Amino acid sequence: GIAPFIVLADADIELAANAALYGFSNLGQYCKAPRRAFVAAEVYEDFIDRLLRKVNALVPGKDYGPFIAGFQRNKVEAQVNDAKAKGALIATGGCRISDREKGYWYRPTVILHATNDMRVMQEEVFGPVLTIAPFTNLMNTLAFVNTFPQGLNASVLTRNEKTFREVAHLLTIGNVVGNGNMENWLVSSLPQCGRKGSTLHTSGLPRHGRTGFDRFDFPLQSITYRKYPFLYLPFFRHTNPWWLPYGRTTMLALKAFLWAF
Repeated sequence: GIAPFIVLADADIELAANAALYGFSNLGQYCKAPRRAFVAAEVYEDFIDRLLRKVNALVPGKDYGPFIAGFQRNKVEAQVNDAKAKGALIATGGCRISDREKGYWYRPTVILHATNDMRVMQEEVFGPVLTIAPFTNLMNTLAFVNTFPQGLNASVLTRNEKTFREVAHLLTIGNVVGNGNMENWLVSSLPQCGRKGSTLHTSGLPRHGRTGFDRFDFPLQSITYRKYPFLYLPFFRHTNPWWLPYGRTTMLALKAFLWAF
């Protein structure tokens, strides 16, 4: 997947920054992780400021781990270095973590001013890398996103549910989440419907629900929209309890969960 992350001008920017931050969990090594953020010009600077503060506060070993293999770190490192050599701005990260002995560690990386000739824009990046670009014309941005060869997952951040549904139906992407990251995966009855290069006709996606059987017939699309905060609790207004960063309470809850199972 090369999941686009689209932030509209009316979005809750704190929520958007937290949703994007969660893309660095597991060091970005999951298929639905947001890879390319497109942010309305009106809120572009605010989004970047919030996100960079959060990314720079992530703690290795607590909020994220190392790459699963050295060759994968080398590949992502080469993709980031290619972007840097071609004029992109590495706003944070873009280097190894040298003071940790075990594992293939790499800092979460945010890239600005990326262009289409760069590998991070042309290839799947299975690691902690997010490119961010402003937009002024939403329809042009959606048309560009639809040129991506992958079509697994997308996030659309907006307070307007009607606008979200309109945007979701214009995307040639199988799974679209409103005001979130990958919450659709948590709904076991909801189809997981990859499109284009993100699915196979005889195996893999789609998954969940009846689509496990129906995948042989025609491509589907699942749409998820977050309308209310998690459990209606005020301190989850801008985030979800499983998003980064992990505080002491979250760590205790995770340990209790692991011990229980």
